[in-house]
Amino acid sequence: MILKNPNMFEEDYVPDTITGRTKEIQEIVGTIQPLLEKMKSDNLFIYGPTGVGKTLCVTHVLKNLSEMSSKVTGVYINCWVQRTRPAVLYEIIKSVGDFSPRRGLSGDEIMEELNKCLSSYWGVVVVLDEIDKTKDKEVIYDLLRIIKTRVIIIGLSNLNSFEMDQRILSAYSPRKIEFRGYSVDEIKGILNERAKKALYPGSYDDDVIGLCAAIGYNSGGDARVALKILFSSAKEAQLKNLNKIDIATVQKIKEKTILIRRDSDDLEGLEKNIYDFIGIGKTSKEIENQFPQVTGRTIRNILKKLGEKNMIKKIRLEGKGNRFRYVKVV
Repeated sequence: MILKNPNMFEEDYVPDTITGRTKEIQEIVGTIQPLLEKMKSDNLFIYGPTGVGKTLCVTHVLKNLSEMSSKVTGVYINCWVQRTRPAVLYEIIKSVGDFSPRRGLSGDEIMEELNKCLSSYWGVVVVLDEIDKTKDKEVIYDLLRIIKTRVIIIGLSNLNSFEMDQRILSAYSPRKIEFRGYSVDEIKGILNERAKKALYPGSYDDDVIGLCAAIGYNSGGDARVALKILFSSAKEAQLKNLNKIDIATVQKIKEKTILIRRDSDDLEGLEKNIYDFIGIGKTSKEIENQFPQVTGRTIRNILKKLGEKNMIKKIRLEGKGNRFRYVKVV
């Protein structure tokens, strides 16, 4: 047998100990700490590529929040799923209280119910994962200006910035934390910790862990990819009635897996110059002005190519017609 606890490879599994992110967790906890003492605190915007521990670290902190204080609660919301203002507010109400409306409520009624549910707390930490996917970013303003309970919003995103109305941005004004891709050694540590609990002793060796870690590292330091490769290899080896996972099995799984590589070192010439110029965000007009020797069509083709590589994302500018701002997917 290979797999001992396969559920430990599930994406929503939160280990008791987080490898390679001690500093980031301390920063998140340090931000929440004033709230535990009835003091005002900063909001956070955490950004970085997929699979680098953003959601894991925040859910780990939320998991332990009740041990810090019974008067501060935490709510996690995936904005891929809950995209609208009512959906986000209802999700908070459902998470904190027992509420099942028999009819649709007006905006004022929703806010009244939310304030009622939160009245027994002096603070709430609201995590908006994929915050850039929210259709109604006014909900950020609602939470920070209309809710009577002190609120900290922790926004998570793969983007290093996104468009937001100035009024909402003024209310949010987050402190930024960047999560960089894991190193090979960090991914090895993550895999070893998970393998000890999820796989039977003797069913894997250091070479297998090293190869899975290298695959994750080459995918942008993505530990999620490395864990997926290890889990799939374990299932494949068990299906074949092997005594342990071997390198050939890992290589076979790798060849069957679609891997995304985001590495600016792969870019050359004008493509790399445009990518580097984008920095924290540039409009299409700013990019064209920076490279006047190149036709607009060539620049648009390069921007399209970078988008297809999932290295940049374009965001339509509010009230600007058919104009866009390009930001890096970090």
